[in-house]
Amino acid sequence: VNGNRLDAHFAKAGGFFANATNNIPQMYGRGFEPDLKTRLVMRNAVAGNSVFAGKAPDRRYFVLAATRLANLIKTIRTIQPKALASEHGIDPRHETITVLGHSQGTIITLLAQAILKQQGQRCVDCIIMVDTPYSLYATEDDGNQTGHGKLKTLIDIVNVVTSEPHTVPDLADLLITAEQSGGRAGANWSKTCGKRLDKNGKSWITFDERDNRGKVYLYFCPEDTVVGLKKVHGIGTFGVPDEVPADGTAAKHGKTMPAMTALAPKRFHQRMWTRMERDDNGNGKFKKVLVGTSPARVPVRDRFERLTPGPDTDGTMLGTVLESSKNAALQASFTRNDIRFINGEELKPPCEPDLYGGEIVKGGPRPGHADVAGMMTPDDVTKNVSLGNQYASFKWITVETTRNPLTSIESYKTAFNQGKAIDGQSQNWRVVPDTSVTSMVKNALLPIVPPQYLIQREQTPNEARLDMQQNPDAREPNNYHSGVLHSTENHRWVTAMDVAIGQAVTLDDPVWRELLILMADWKMDRAAVIKIKGNANFGRLPPKTQEFILACSNYYISGTFPEEHVSATMPPLVTSELTPAAVAAQEQAQAEYYKQEAQKAQMMYGNKTLGEVFQGMPR
Repeated sequence: VNGNRLDAHFAKAGGFFANATNNIPQMYGRGFEPDLKTRLVMRNAVAGNSVFAGKAPDRRYFVLAATRLANLIKTIRTIQPKALASEHGIDPRHETITVLGHSQGTIITLLAQAILKQQGQRCVDCIIMVDTPYSLYATEDDGNQTGHGKLKTLIDIVNVVTSEPHTVPDLADLLITAEQSGGRAGANWSKTCGKRLDKNGKSWITFDERDNRGKVYLYFCPEDTVVGLKKVHGIGTFGVPDEVPADGTAAKHGKTMPAMTALAPKRFHQRMWTRMERDDNGNGKFKKVLVGTSPARVPVRDRFERLTPGPDTDGTMLGTVLESSKNAALQASFTRNDIRFINGEELKPPCEPDLYGGEIVKGGPRPGHADVAGMMTPDDVTKNVSLGNQYASFKWITVETTRNPLTSIESYKTAFNQGKAIDGQSQNWRVVPDTSVTSMVKNALLPIVPPQYLIQREQTPNEARLDMQQNPDAREPNNYHSGVLHSTENHRWVTAMDVAIGQAVTLDDPVWRELLILMADWKMDRAAVIKIKGNANFGRLPPKTQEFILACSNYYISGTFPEEHVSATMPPLVTSELTPAAVAAQEQAQAEYYKQEAQKAQMMYGNKTLGEVFQGMPR
C-alpha cells in the first residue's frame, strides 16, 4: 500500500518508521507524506535497502494502541479474584504495574495514562521510558506543536502517575515471614535492603531496596541516532535539560521554560547510558561511564567528545568524512559541556553499561582514535522491509548466456518459478551485456562474432534473506536505538532495581494470566480469538471489554479500524498548542474558505439582502 509492504493481516511488522511522532497530538492526525527530497532519497536508495519512507496511513492506530493498553490496565485491576485471594483480603485493585516502554511505545504509554485519568482509573505505578522520541522542542516535522505544549503535557502526565503513590501492599507484607508473602522474597530481603550474588555468582552483595511506586524513569542514550535526528530531537537521545527554549504562550514569561527543574521534584528520574569512555581521574585511563552512581550534574559531552549523537566514522578515512557530513546534516547536536541532572537513585553496585548487544563487529570509542559504529546483521523485520522496498536492489544471478540481446526471458522465468512457493520465485529478470574481462577480450579479438549477453535473475526472497544473514556486506551500522535493551545485564543490574514491586495476584491465576497475555498481544488472528473466547474468564469480562477485544481482532484480521472504540478527541491532560506559523496558516486557510463561500453566494444570490433571499424560500 503506497509502496509499504504489508503482511496478510494488513500489518507492517516494526511499524511505519516514518509515521513515528515526538508528541501525542500528532498521533491523532494524518500520516506521514514524503516530500520531494525524501522521495528522491528513497528512489535512489541513498539510505540503503532497509529504509523506506513512503506515504503512511493515519496515525490513529497509535491511539488504538494506547486505548488497548489503558483497557488492559483497567481490566487487571477490576477482575474478580479467586476465592482464596478474596478470603485473605487480596484485591486486584491493588495490583502493582510497571510499564517498560521503548521508542514510540513510550508515547503510547503516556497517552494511556491520560486516558486512564480521564476514565477515573488509577495510572500504572511506574513507567520506564527507554530511547523515547518524545521531544520538548518545536521541530520541523512534529505536526506544528510547540515545545511548550509538549513540555506541559509531559509534566501533567508525570504528575498524575507520581503524585499519589499507591501504598498497598506495604513492602513489609512481602517479607518471607509475612502471612501473605507467598515466598516471593528470600530470607536475605527486607523492605530497605536485600542481597544478591555478584556478576561472577560467587560473592554476596548488599543493595538498597526502595519503593518505586509513583515514579517515572527516563533511560536516554546520547548515541541513539534515531531519536537524535533533527526532525525528532527526542529526550531519548538528549535527556531532559534543566531548561528548554520558551515558545508558545510560555514565550511571554521569558526565554526559557523549566524542564528537569520542574520534573525532578515530581519523582521523575533520568539515567544516562552512554558509549563514551572518559578519563575522570586524569591518569590517561579511559573507562566506561557507569550507570547508577550518586545523583549528580553530569556533562553529556565533555570537551574532547563530538557534539553529534552519531559515530565519527565507519573505520575508514572516507567514512570519517561521510559520517561527519551526514551527522551534521541529519542530527541535532549537543553543546559543549552540556549538563544533565542525572538523578536516578544510586545503585549498589553501579552498572557498567553494555550497549553493544547483538553486534557482529563490535564498535565503540577508542582512546586517541575515532568512535566506530558496530555492525549488525539485519533482523527478520529489517529483511522483510528490504524485500518490500521497491527501490531496493539485490544480487543478480546469471542463468544463461546468449548472443541475442532480444532473447525473451519469459520462458526462463516460467521454468524457474514453476512449482515453487512465492518466496522461492524470482520476479525480476533481465538481459544485459557480458562485461567480464574474458568477454571483452574475445569481443576485441573477434569483432565479427556477436557480443555475448547474460540472462540474469534477481535473488529470490529466500536467497536474499540468507544472503543478508551471511554476507558481511549486508551488515548495517548499529544506530544504538535499542542498545540499552539488547543486553540482559543492563536489565539485571539496573531495570530490575527500578521496577515497582508489590502485588500481582492476577498472575497467580493461570486462567486469568493466559487471557491477559492474549489481550496484550496486538496480533489477534483467528487462532488467538478461538483461545480468547474459549478462556473460562472471557465471559466474566464486562460486555464492552469483550466487544473491544473482538473489534481489535477484526482490525488485525480484516483491516477494519474500530472507530467506535477509539476517541477522536484528546484527553484533557494532553495539551495541543500550534506554533505561530501553523496558526497563521490555519487562519489563512480559513479566510480563503470563507472567501470562496462568499463568492459562491454572490454568484447564486447576487446583491439580494438576507430578507430577500429567505423570502423566496418555502416555509
